[in-house]
Amino acid sequence: MPRVRGHCKKLVKYFARLDIWKFSFSHQVLNEWNSLPEWVVNSTSVHCFKVNIDEFFRNCGRI
Repeated sequence: MPRVRGHCKKLVKYFARLDIWKFSFSHQVLNEWNSLPEWVVNSTSVHCFKVNIDEFFRNCGRI
């Protein structure tokens, strides 16, 4: 099955009925993680990931 968009490590965001789950850190960052490009997600090390994500956010104007 070919991927149309995004990366292969996307996480599923389930419906949250309780506030304790809705406002948890892990639930809130899923959209950000899923919107990252493949070259950032598939970094070879933690250091490379930090460098790549900084570059991505700098180019997007988020920092």
